[in-house]
Amino acid sequence: RAEVLPRAGKSRRAVAFELSRKGVAEATARAVIPQDADLELAAAVALMRKKRMGPFAREEAPDEKTKRRWLGAFARGGFSFATAQRVMRLDRDAAEEMLRKLR
Repeated sequence: RAEVLPRAGKSRRAVAFELSRKGVAEATARAVIPQDADLELAAAVALMRKKRMGPFAREEAPDEKTKRRWLGAFARGGFSFATAQRVMRLDRDAAEEMLRKLR
């Protein structure tokens, strides 16, 4: 389960919460949750695609209100502000390449 959730756009923090909700001990959860920073970025890209944010958005140039809304979605998903900013700066080709590596 800890390997599948990042592909669905879940952050490490969200995966830890999901595992604890299912009754998995904290030490066991820490052991199975990947600590790879690239995996965290790829999970954020998966969330972007799922929510149609950043390079996957329908609109070409989002306004500031839309960008703040996207940052809020990343925060609610358990991603750090730095991770959110980093993935929002990606172009579509780089984002799709990260998704291919995630699979």
